[in-house]
Amino acid sequence: MEYNAIKNAIYDGENILWSGKPLLKGAFRKFDLRRIPMFVLWLAASVLMLTLPVIDPLQDIAMKVLVILCFIYYSFGRIIMKNYRKKKSFYAITDRRVLWIIEKRDSNKNFVSQIPLTDVKEPQLTLFNDGSGTIVFGKMPKSYYTGMNSGLESYRSGNSRVMPAFFDIENPNEVFSIFEKAQKEALANLPEADGMEEQSIYDI
Repeated sequence: MEYNAIKNAIYDGENILWSGKPLLKGAFRKFDLRRIPMFVLWLAASVLMLTLPVIDPLQDIAMKVLVILCFIYYSFGRIIMKNYRKKKSFYAITDRRVLWIIEKRDSNKNFVSQIPLTDVKEPQLTLFNDGSGTIVFGKMPKSYYTGMNSGLESYRSGNSRVMPAFFDIENPNEVFSIFEKAQKEALANLPEADGMEEQSIYDI
């Protein structure tokens, strides 16, 4: 399936080998269990704020509202935000690059994370019990890239140095095979460097 957000980001002569979107399922994963202690802390803080004696009425109301809003967002709002971002996310593998796009109201302000196939080192494939999976196109601690798909992150408009990743996609093994084949062909066609190896901005 072709998506306008992807088509608008493709260069002349560049071919799309695969494109897709994240599945809306998978809003809660095992790694979300790690956030339960923070959830409990926010709950405790909310209860405490509601029981403290009032000194300055305006400041008291402001603090209570802030704590309660943070508690609501951390516990429920982030899941809504995560699903909203999934609906706006598009993934693609071309014969040159890997692309992750988050669509904005103004298409000129779309979040775009991309990396040449030849720059990808140690891609990571994670499979889930429901048959979906996540591909991260580079070496990165699991705790970091799971946080990129938590609903707590913020992705600004424009080109980004954030490492591309395909979160919660269907047929992850098939997509990973498409990437591996495309990368192999890209590396085979790569001109030989003159004694110097180019370093990717995504090297960690």
